[in-house]
Amino acid sequence: MSYQLMLIDCDRTLLNDSGIVTERTKTAISNAVRNGVKTVFASGRAPGGIENMVKAIGEEHLFEYFVCFNGGLIIRAHDKQVVSESSLTIDDVIHIVDSICCKPEDYYVLTSGRLICQGYNKQAEIEAIKNNISVTQGAVWQLTSDEKIFKLVFAGEVDELDLIEKRIPVILRKQFHVTRSEPNNLEFVSLLASKGNALVQLADLLHIRIKDTICFGDAENDSSMIMVAGTGVAMGNASEELKAISDIVTDSNNNEGLAKAIEKLVLSDYN
Repeated sequence: MSYQLMLIDCDRTLLNDSGIVTERTKTAISNAVRNGVKTVFASGRAPGGIENMVKAIGEEHLFEYFVCFNGGLIIRAHDKQVVSESSLTIDDVIHIVDSICCKPEDYYVLTSGRLICQGYNKQAEIEAIKNNISVTQGAVWQLTSDEKIFKLVFAGEVDELDLIEKRIPVILRKQFHVTRSEPNNLEFVSLLASKGNALVQLADLLHIRIKDTICFGDAENDSSMIMVAGTGVAMGNASEELKAISDIVTDSNNNEGLAKAIEKLVLSDYN
C-alpha cells in the first residue's frame, strides 16, 4: 500500500530510552520523506521539543508541519504559522486543580514558549529542557493576556499520580481530554485537542485520504490517531491497551521498531 502521510510520536517511539534517534531510523524517515511521504511528528511536546527531533534527523526543510501538545497546536514548521489551536483558559486550570485538590507543586502549565510552575517540581525542569523552553516560577493567573495554555500537567512519582488520577471527577473527563503520555505525568488538554483530530485536519489540508495515512505510537495519548489512521502501528514497548487497538505491532523503540516498520510498510513500495 502506498502511504501519503505518516504521523510519528516522539518519546519512546522515535526516540529510544536513551533519548536517541538511531541512524537506521534517521535513514528510514529521510527516505520516506524524499519519496514524497508527508511526515509529521505528533507529540505532547511544545514546538521547541519537536524542533529538537527534526534537527536530530537533519534536513529540517523537508518537514512541513508539527503537531504539538497532543494535538492542541498544529503549526507550519518553516514559519511557525498556526494551522489550528485548542487551548485551556486560566479558569479551566483553576477549575481542574480545585476539583482534584492537589498541591501547587504537583502541576505545571505549558504555553508555546514557556513552562509555569507555582512550586518546585523536578519533572517540570526535565520537561523544560526537553522542550527547549524556560521555566517561570509563579501562579498560572500571572500569565499575560496573549499567552495560551496548551497543556496542564500533573507530574511526580507514578504511585502519586495514580492516586491523583483516581480523584478526577467524571465530569472533568467529559470537559477535557485526560491522558498519560508517560507513567510519571498526567495531562489535561482541550476536549478538541487530540492527535486523532490533528491527523484528520492535516489529511484534509493536504487532500490525502485517511486510508492513505499511517501512524506510530506507544502510549495512551497516541490512541486517537492509531484508531483514526488508515494503518495504526503500536511499538513493541507500547501498552497492551494500545496494542489491542492497533493494526500492527512492531519491535520496541530500543530495537529500532520504528525503522523496521517504516522499511516494511512504507518504503517497500519504493524499492
